Amino acid sequence: MTRPVGRGEDTIKLVKEMGWNPLIVHTVELRPRKESELFTDLSRVLAGGPVDWLVLMSPNGAHLLFNILKSHLARSSTADNSLARALVKNGALVETVNLYDSVIPLDARSFKRFIDEIRSGNIRAILFTSSLSASNLFSMSKNYTGPDELVSLLRRIRIGAIGPVTARKLSEIGIPPNMMPETFIIDDALKELLS
Repeated sequence: MTRPVGRGEDTIKLVKEMGWNPLIVHTVELRPRKESELFTDLSRVLAGGPVDWLVLMSPNGAHLLFNILKSHLARSSTADNSLARALVKNGALVETVNLYDSVIPLDARSFKRFIDEIRSGNIRAILFTSSLSASNLFSMSKNYTGPDELVSLLRRIRIGAIGPVTARKLSEIGIPPNMMPETFIIDDALKELLS
């Protein structure tokens, strides 16, 4: 399963409870932006008048925002704009504040382990938890296997996508997912993928 660096303990527990042996592949590293940059962005947004809604697009964004602050989209700098487009289409005025940057992890050990395990036939499924995790997995492969071999390896196993944006990215890359849950929640996606 793809998860950001330092994340996934709760997922490991759930997968073990389901009788599977989990492997977390770190394909994204979340780096909080400087507080001064966040305050500048938030000040710009708040100077425009009252805020009706604050939409936090991930638990990571919520933690970062509430840590510095002790409605707007607060998210990763690489997050998809589909929610903002849908809100605008329905008449909302939307301002976006990027709370953190998502980058490829410097430490590729979990990726290399994933490739070794999939080559050995020890991996039966993978859940992609974001479109960025799919893109980053392929970027990371350039230094270890190559994208063509990665596609070949991934076609041997069951592929899950957390939602439609991730499913679209996987299809563009050449590995359309075998499943996508009705609710875009990791626990639900894992239960469906591993059943």
